[in-house]
Amino acid sequence: MSASKPFREAADAVAGSPVPGLPEPPYHVAILKVTRTEDAEGYARMLARMLNLAPRQPGYLGRESASTDDGDELTIVYFRDDEAIRAWHDHAAHLVAQHRARSRWYESYEVHIALVERSYRWARYTDGPPGQRSKTKQ
Repeated sequence: MSASKPFREAADAVAGSPVPGLPEPPYHVAILKVTRTEDAEGYARMLARMLNLAPRQPGYLGRESASTDDGDELTIVYFRDDEAIRAWHDHAAHLVAQHRARSRWYESYEVHIALVERSYRWARYTDGPPGQRSKTKQ
């Protein structure tokens, strides 16, 4: 089993991913890229707990997660402002999870905090009224 499988399963099991809609900018993002160790014991359980706790935090807007081709985990978490990011970082249960991740599950990680000033998207749709259209695969 790859180190990212528990991540993918836990991330897929939580409602709200991918982010269905975000407010107009500005808002903030915390981008986390993780390289895992081979130790998966307890990781999925802790990850599921954090993925269920985070949406209940003031200022949380949503998140998106993916695994890279080389097996790293990439998570983008959207917040109303920098204060909400700091509050989540300092949340007691999240601090415990961070400590365990550094001591056991993470080989390395990078965190980037950014202000989103502009955002846009584009998608090709083939049928149905707006809101019920299916995307084409190309």
